[in-house]
Order: sequence, then C-alpha cells, then structure tokens
Amino acid sequence: MNLNSRLMQNIQQKNYYEPLPIQRATFSLIQAGFDVIGHAITGSGKTAAFLIPVINYISTQKSRTEYGWNTYPYCIVVSPTKELAEQLYEDTLAFSVGLNCVTVVSFGEIPRKDSIARIKEGCDIFICTVGRLCDYLQNKILDLRCLHFLVFDEADKLLQMEGFYHDLIENLLPKCHEIPNLRKMLFSATDYNDLAELKGECLMPNATKVVVGTLNSVNPFIEQRVLKVEVHEKRDALLNLMQEIYLKRDDNSPPKIIIFVNTKRFASVIACYLSLKGYKAYPIHANLTAKLRREAIEALQSSDCHILVSTDVAARGLDIKGISHIINYEIPRPESFLSYVHRVGRTGRVGNVGRATTFFAQSVDHGMALELYRWLKMNKQEIPVFLLEEVERQISIEDLQRKTREKYEKALYESYVESSDGEI
Repeated sequence: MNLNSRLMQNIQQKNYYEPLPIQRATFSLIQAGFDVIGHAITGSGKTAAFLIPVINYISTQKSRTEYGWNTYPYCIVVSPTKELAEQLYEDTLAFSVGLNCVTVVSFGEIPRKDSIARIKEGCDIFICTVGRLCDYLQNKILDLRCLHFLVFDEADKLLQMEGFYHDLIENLLPKCHEIPNLRKMLFSATDYNDLAELKGECLMPNATKVVVGTLNSVNPFIEQRVLKVEVHEKRDALLNLMQEIYLKRDDNSPPKIIIFVNTKRFASVIACYLSLKGYKAYPIHANLTAKLRREAIEALQSSDCHILVSTDVAARGLDIKGISHIINYEIPRPESFLSYVHRVGRTGRVGNVGRATTFFAQSVDHGMALELYRWLKMNKQEIPVFLLEEVERQISIEDLQRKTREKYEKALYESYVESSDGEI
C-alpha cells in the first residue's frame, strides 16, 4: 500500500514497523473500494486497519484540491461507547499529525453546540456514538455529500444496543444508498448472530469478509487460569492475588491491572476496599461522568493508579498500554458471556504477553462451567480439575434428563397407541 510519507512517520511513532495480519488482509481491499467485514482477536490492530487507509485517502484527496478545510465528513466512525469513541479520536489524531485531516468526536457529554461548531469549522473524520449520530442525521446537521467511508467499530456490541436498528440503521440506510462509491466497514473481535442481518442490509451482499485467527477466540498471547473461589472468600483471594502479582514483577515498575465485576455498585465497592488496603484503585462504570471515567483511564496510563475496577464499559476496544493482568472477580453473565473475550483482551495487546485470572464460585457460577471449559479448551489453556468435574456433572445431569424425557415420551406414545386399539 502506497502511504503518505508523513503518515508513515506517524505510524512508526505508534510503534508499528510492519503491518499486522488483519492490516495486511484489509488495507488493499479498502484501498480498492471493497466493503469489508473484519474479524480478529482483541489487541490485533483492528483500529489501525481502518484508520490508516482512511487517513491516507483523505490526505491524498485533499492535497489535490484547492481548499484546505472540508465541512462535509469523508468518514464516519460509529462507536458503541463514549470511552471507545474518545480512544478512536486520540488514535486518529496520532496517525494524522502534520496531515491536512481534521477529526471531530461527539457523544452525549460533549455539548451539542460545541460539536456542531467544530463540524462547521471543518470535519474530515467524524467519530461518534449511536445516539449523537441519530440526532445529527434526523436534524440534518451532517451533510453526507462527501462521505466515502462508513465504519462500525465493535459491531457486535452495536447490534446489541437498544434502538440501533430502529433509530440509526433505518435513518442511515436510505442515505447510504444515495451515496456513490461509499465504502462500508464492520470490525469486531467476536461474531454475533445478528451480524448476518447487518451485513445483508448495511454492507450489502458483496462485502468481503476477512477472519484472522479463530472467530470468538481469546488472544493466544494471554495466559488464562481459573481459580475456585467461593463468594465469601473472594476478597481475601483478591488480596492474595494482588500480593502475588506485585511480587512477580520483572522490574520495580508498578503493575497495571483491570478487575472486572458485573455491577456498577460493586465496581465502586471493590475499588474502595482495595484503596483501604493500600492499593491505588479507581472504579469505572456507566454511572460515572465521561470526565471521571477519562480521568480514571488516564491515571492508569500514567501509573498514578495501578488498578481499575470496571464493569464491561471498559471491556470493548480500549487499548491501555502495559496492562499486565486481568482479573474476572465475577464471571460474565450467561447472556453476555462473549464479553469474556473482550475483558481478557485488554491485556496481551499487539503481541505482548498478558495474564488473566478468573474467580469461579461454584455456588453461583456452575451455570457457566461448560462455556468456560469450552473457551479454555479452544485456546489450549490448562483446565483445572474442579472445572472438569463440574462439567462432567452437568453433562451427566443433562444425559439423565434426556433419558428421562425420552422414557416419558415413549410411555406416553405407548399409552396413546393402547388406548387407540393400535390405530394411529
């Protein structure tokens, strides 16, 4: 791919010296004008896979025109969360240093009038959440006459959001069909059943699907382990694990850890508990303002704090350098178990080794045993004996239930035949 020389410098500043597999697979397709569906493991460079060709196109296109600023975006990137939108914005700024490429980010906690003013001053790449894009489309604030790229990042998460289809897709699709040569992209670490519908409706049947690695799998650079810890033992187990992590450091620099829980209240409780025990820990969840969440992430990045205690708000797309350990204090709920992939994917980024520890409380987590077993087996991780025993117990119960059901159905059938004198 023929890249702008300044863009190449910016890429090297981000410590990319050769394209990663997902980037090699998609760069030429995007440049050639294909619609692309990209699936790759967490931390594999998916963000750069679409940002680099987009920025390269814009810088080349604008160098051929007489005017410097464009009030009509060339590219719209849709994000499921404010945190990911902010990170996409920071990544875009880093890749576009010294280039004639203007980026605007907009989500609920950025004043609407400020975003509109910035768009009118000039906007080549517009990064936004679903709600803000719906607002701007319905009120005709965005002019799509120059739109060349439409990107859905973390598309599986977008599909699970209430109102995504009704509010956004129904508003956006008619406009997309009117735009010639619009290139549409969909990126995610995991696949989701409803993606097929989005592919058909939004990306059209001719979209090229690129899968790097195994779909819905965990990054192979992440060492996963599961510990049997009952609910009442978890806080002591967490302190023991903290001591273990701190003792095993390769140097004197503090570790960076993200602890995942399932509720906003519990994120605050565990962060407070760790702080009382002498650890620098911040909570991060949806009830906090975007400013407080950003400050927590920046504190971890700068090592002002060493631990984030988070709900799944931080499990998607966030790329915080140097995360050494992920702890699943609570296992994701059955209906959202795919978030396990995104949680542990916050470590082991871009070829670095990471570790993930999951607390398994048999009294409450037995329903997730089989799913957890499958993840560990698929990723060739050590499976603890207690988890194997729980899986075998569940399979035995399911087998017994199946045999009982078959026996009951057979008896019911024979009773019906007998009462009908053999006439069916």
